[in-house]
Amino acid sequence: MNVLPKPFILAALLWLLSFAANGCELKMRSYDFAPFAAKTQQGTWVGINHEYANALMQVVGCSYTIIEAPWARGIDMLKNGEVDFMAQVSLTEARKKDFYYVGPQRMETIVLVTRRNRYETISTWRQLQRLDAVLLRQKGSYYGSKFEQVLAHNPKLRHQMVDLPNSEVRLTLLEKGRIDGFLIDKIYLNYLMKTHQSAELLQMNPLVIHQNPVYFAFSKASVDDKLIAKIRQAYAQLGPNGKLEAITRRYEQDDPHPLAHIKSEAKVAQQ
Repeated sequence: MNVLPKPFILAALLWLLSFAANGCELKMRSYDFAPFAAKTQQGTWVGINHEYANALMQVVGCSYTIIEAPWARGIDMLKNGEVDFMAQVSLTEARKKDFYYVGPQRMETIVLVTRRNRYETISTWRQLQRLDAVLLRQKGSYYGSKFEQVLAHNPKLRHQMVDLPNSEVRLTLLEKGRIDGFLIDKIYLNYLMKTHQSAELLQMNPLVIHQNPVYFAFSKASVDDKLIAKIRQAYAQLGPNGKLEAITRRYEQDDPHPLAHIKSEAKVAQQ
């Protein structure tokens, strides 16, 4: 049985006390996909997205409930107001008409991971433009204009792209030879390298595919002007005290990983 570390328990208790007398309750889209979010056997949600959300909502004075949905489905639900907010959303012009952005939370860095010793190390866009490989990316995610230009000039690579709504199967597909590599956030790569038995298969290429700030996104269909103003004021209080930066550093650098205790049983179940 998973036993939550004391910092998780204390943070959860403080967060619960902070909104006990407040009637504000929001719906957050989440999904069991460590290290961004993980559901313990007790039904408690942990992970970097929930540490970010707890920090913000504690200041706002709102509680939140979880609606489980994959990423692409979650984006649609956010547009429709079926959920009120999501974490770690890239800002695009197309999305601004539907979402309020609050943040940023952190700087997202996307890299290409390939099977070790299968390809030469990819350090330039020219190399990527010549690559003949089957790559996996998460459906609904944005990887930047440079990557879109590469696909436009390399139609074979574009046609071989695998788009999946639930990309947690990426390592299994790589192990079985169904894909040659995948696009991944460095925070997730750090988690894989420190917790997964097959990490020795992975080669991180030095080329940065995309780097941009990611934000809390709130639905314009369900969050009113008064509440979003209150949420933005709360975020402004978090910035100077370094709370979000401290959370990010733990997930980028800590060894053992903050969620190593959560997914140890999940790895056994997947074998």
